Amino acid sequence: MALARQKLGWHHPPFEIPKEIYHAWDAREKGEKAQQSWNEKFAAYKKAHPQLAEEFTRRMSGGLPKDWEKNDSEIYQ
Repeated sequence: MALARQKLGWHHPPFEIPKEIYHAWDAREKGEKAQQSWNEKFAAYKKAHPQLAEEFTRRMSGGLPKDWEKNDSEIYQ
């Protein structure tokens, strides 16, 4: 590790991230903006296509279709 640190010119103590590097790599604000944008788009989609939005939400949460037990015999034949 010492040689790698020397080769990289890393003069900071182990496990320390300098503030300027930390702030440059901190993506929280960008992520929050992206999430807000997604939430707004999905709200509009949900309003325009409520059934499809419900299906999408169910699938993304890992939920099964309402009548899956009725149809499971068709799958296992």
